[in-house]
Amino acid sequence: MRSIVDLCNLALSHLAQGYVVNDLNERTPHANLCNTYYPVCRQELLDDPHQWTFAVGRMALNVDAGYTAQTAYVLPSDMIRPFQLESGSRFYIEGDHLFTDDTAPVLRYVRDVKDLAVLPMKFKLALSYLLAARIAGPLTQNEQKQMSMMQLYQLAHGEAVTNDLQQHRIENRPDFTGSMIEAR
Repeated sequence: MRSIVDLCNLALSHLAQGYVVNDLNERTPHANLCNTYYPVCRQELLDDPHQWTFAVGRMALNVDAGYTAQTAYVLPSDMIRPFQLESGSRFYIEGDHLFTDDTAPVLRYVRDVKDLAVLPMKFKLALSYLLAARIAGPLTQNEQKQMSMMQLYQLAHGEAVTNDLQQHRIENRPDFTGSMIEAR
């Protein structure tokens, strides 16, 4: 999939609609629904309890000089959800500001990844099923089809998580000879 339109067409094909969207700004129900639901579904999947390796970002936060009550740090504009400060310091968020005792906070957070080239194929497949599930109701008026797409999304999501968890393996397991073998 090279574009958002390709991903939306994949979602429509899951629904067996036989319709192809050429541009998300077309004045058709299919394009309108895809244009409305795609960013919502992308952010919903990124805001998953699983920490997607491709979506984790780090940023040194800047002080908001216009905030005078206490030291307030500006949150990244592409943040979906914060994880932690690298220092391990406690923090809280109010609006677009982060407050902490850390004098040079570096925030680990989930980024809103909009570039399809960065998204792994299994993530894109899960996203297409989630989009299909969200647009199935208004498009097909078929609750069974909507539930079916949600089940397929859950399967694809599980595969995407499994695939992403394999990215966490940074080093090979060391060779190990057990005590039973050594006793021989």
